[in-house]
Parts: sequence; structure tokens; C-alpha cells
Amino acid sequence: MKTISEVFTREYLAYLNHLSLPWRQKVHNQTINGQRKSGAKGQSMEFSDFRPYMPGDDLRRVDKRSFARQEQLYTKVYLEEKQAMVHLLLDASASMAGEKFLTACVLAASVAYVAMKRNDRVSLFVFSDGVTQVFQSGQGQANFPSLLQFLQRLSCGGKTDLLRAAVQSLPRPKEGICYLFSDGFSQDDPAKALQRLSHARQKLHLVQILTPEEADPQLLGDFRLTDRETEAFLDLTIDAVLLESYGQALRQFQGALRQSCEKSGGRLVSMTTEKPYRAWLEAIFW
Repeated sequence: MKTISEVFTREYLAYLNHLSLPWRQKVHNQTINGQRKSGAKGQSMEFSDFRPYMPGDDLRRVDKRSFARQEQLYTKVYLEEKQAMVHLLLDASASMAGEKFLTACVLAASVAYVAMKRNDRVSLFVFSDGVTQVFQSGQGQANFPSLLQFLQRLSCGGKTDLLRAAVQSLPRPKEGICYLFSDGFSQDDPAKALQRLSHARQKLHLVQILTPEEADPQLLGDFRLTDRETEAFLDLTIDAVLLESYGQALRQFQGALRQSCEKSGGRLVSMTTEKPYRAWLEAIFW
């Protein structure tokens, strides 16, 4: 299994440089300049509208053509560029251990890189039964190596409490875009956590990471299944009927997650760990 830093080759970074976050809303109430269009009027060079001239306006912004046509002075108004707030929630519970967690870390770092290159502000919250670690980026991609080092030091353990993590990571409404990287399996109702995040004015995208065995199990016979997080076990006989019931339950579960994401303007992306990272990112940034 590769390490996170081994994935981020020059070729992979060049690929990321061609991606951008699917963020089309105007950004409001930000104080730091970036490369997102704000609802406020300011100093960028993208034209927005005209308004009547007022004493003290910059004469360089007076529209001469309007004066020639109407003999009235109008000032050009431009959209101010601001930072978007990008919140990443990374599930580090015991059920994510192995290839799932590597995939989650690579995808979280990839989204962070794409955001940083636009000077967006990135916050990464690592959680299991609550938020355990936090990484806050400064402005620009100079912070990206520190993020990779931070991710390299992480390990999985503990139970999943999505609702508690949602409350702790975004206790107050902060308009932004949120990516949650998890298998979606939690001791509580995941839909409540997603609802909490959407109420925090987040455009929520859930990136559900499953193993092939979780998405489409092929086991037949007698087995003892052990929960990685609780260590509880279940003895059962798996047959075709049980597998069909499992598939239906998984589809219903994903349908509820998808509906919660779509209410916030986001969506669910669900795939398995054998998929290439570029396939994941094409789905995430679609």
C-alpha cells in the first residue's frame, strides 16, 4: 500500500492543477481576499454593474460612454474577490483502517490542494467519536506540504460519532463548502449529522468510501463477523437471500444520505477503494 506522499507525484499535482471546486455561489461576509466572487462590491477587475456617480468616486471608474450618451455620470462597479471557506471532515474511526483511510486522506489532500491554489481557506477536522485533531491552512499552496505531513501522522481508532463531529467542527453557521470523507457508518443516525452540517450553511458533499466487500459482498457460508469499532460479533449463515437483503438495505441507506446532501445543494459520491483516485476526483468535481 502506498503512502500519501508517494501518491502526490509531479504528474498527479499537474492533474490537480486543472481542477476547480464546484462552488458557484457568491461568497459573503469574508474578510480576506482570494479568488472567489463575493456579493460585496470591491476592487477586482470583473465588471458587475453601473451606479450613479457620487462625489469622491474614483474618476478612473467613471464610464465616459454613458456620459456621452446620456450626459450623466455613472461609476463602474466591480465584484470583489474573496476566499471561500472549505471545511474537510476526515473519518479516522476504526472502521476506516487500511485502504479506506488511505483513500480518504488522498482525496481530502487533493481537495485541499485544489482549494489552496485558489487561495481558499481550508480547515481539516479529523474525527472518530468526536473531533480529535484540527489542521488550519494559511493562505496559498505553501501550506500543502505541512498538510501532507499532518495526514501522514494520523492513524485510525475508536468509534464513529458523526453528529458529535459535526457539532464540534462547525458549532456556528459558517457559509462554505464541506466535504465529509467517511464510510458513513456511525453509531448514531448519519442523516442527523448531515442535517446539522447543512444547517451550518454548508454546501455538503459526502464522499462515501467503501471496500469492494462492503459494496458488493460475495461471501457464502457460515461466518463470524466482528465489528472493528465495538468488537461485537455476529455468527450467521450467509446465503443468496441474505445478500440480496443486504444490497437493498445498503441502497436505502445511501438513498437517505443522498437526499440529505442534496437538500444542502451538495451530493453523495460513493465508490470503492479499488477505483483510481482520478475516477474519484472526476466524480467529486463534476
